[in-house]
Amino acid sequence: MPYGLSPMGHHIDNLHMMCFYICCVIGALTFSVLIYSLIRFRKSKGATAAHFHEHLGVEILWTVIPTLILVALATPAIIVF
Repeated sequence: MPYGLSPMGHHIDNLHMMCFYICCVIGALTFSVLIYSLIRFRKSKGATAAHFHEHLGVEILWTVIPTLILVALATPAIIVF
């Protein structure tokens, strides 16, 4: 992506790169946990599935965490504009 020529272009480019790096970190963490879980809890080692169907705490957790991430990404975007 070409670097912006105006001061606003510089701010937008910096914002874009910051969001990109945050998304890369989130992706790396997600895939690390996924690969760890696939290796650690595979069926051939005798692992059994946990029973936490409709667990309120888990549902609140995986709703609140992405909301906080989106707010954290939106705040700098609002400041730039």
